[in-house]
Amino acid sequence: MDPKLSQAARRLRILTAIISLMLIFTACDNNHTSNRTMLLSPTVSPTLTPSPTASPTLTPSPTASPTLIPSPIVKNAFNGQGIHAQFSDDGLIHCTYGPYWGDPRGNLVLDTSQPIDSAELRQMVNYVTAGVDNKPEPPTPSTLQWIQGISDAPPYDCQVTLEITNTSSRDIELQSINLKTTATPQQNNTQYHLIDICSLLPEPQKETCPPSNSGGTPINYFYYFKQAPIGTVFLPMTADGLDASMSQIPIYSHQLVAMTMVFSSQGNPSNLIYTLLPELILTGNETSKIELSELSFQLSFAHEKQFSCYTLLGDRFVLADQGGSGQWCV
Repeated sequence: MDPKLSQAARRLRILTAIISLMLIFTACDNNHTSNRTMLLSPTVSPTLTPSPTASPTLTPSPTASPTLIPSPIVKNAFNGQGIHAQFSDDGLIHCTYGPYWGDPRGNLVLDTSQPIDSAELRQMVNYVTAGVDNKPEPPTPSTLQWIQGISDAPPYDCQVTLEITNTSSRDIELQSINLKTTATPQQNNTQYHLIDICSLLPEPQKETCPPSNSGGTPINYFYYFKQAPIGTVFLPMTADGLDASMSQIPIYSHQLVAMTMVFSSQGNPSNLIYTLLPELILTGNETSKIELSELSFQLSFAHEKQFSCYTLLGDRFVLADQGGSGQWCV
């Protein structure tokens, strides 16, 4: 073979091989670029439609409020200086809202912050029914709480009966029961979501609900509170608005006398929380003052607009018009 032709043939084969390799690399590079573009291209996010949430059982949503005040329980007793003193009714102060006499534990307040399921509703019905029937009550459901609070609008008030026993061998006279503030009154902004007891009762019991108001213990002393500094002494008044701090009520040796005390709020602001210390003013051979420090207690007043009432309608609690027929909001 001609050497020149052989050399030309080799060059042609080399050139052909180089061109083939270039074509292969180009194809690979195009394929890589295509793949890279697919990976980096932004995906279109689908439009999300919000899932419907279950409507809460209770409406409207409550406004933020401070820590609720538990019902006052003063089970202690004072013993000394020839006197034994204690509050009756297990030391519970009757502070309720509404035209019907309520429970001495206070207001039965509904938790409106969370929906109430069927199991919780059954617990509430059983609890309320047992109480109305005067049967042993199950534990208070987590959806309910007994809270102290009384409307500042007449005729609502708080009451407690103080039992005083003369344990000495001599006769004495009760001149007055004064109440002294031991802390600066604080404003009460609690929202009271009451419940209509009648709406939770079985049908036969709804017919006799609410119960008739049979009255209570005869009234002896009235107290009217207003904003005052620490150490202010509130004196008792009569039902006619007269000064009762100079009464002369005899308490013979080993005799018990029960004095009912009624508390109302006046002035501005009237939704105040009072911390009070009872003082006995006694006369005999001489006048003496006895501080019943073991019987200190709190009273919580609220504006009428701080109270609302919820009634059970089917399986839901709805805001009710207060004062309607067949309602008992406590």
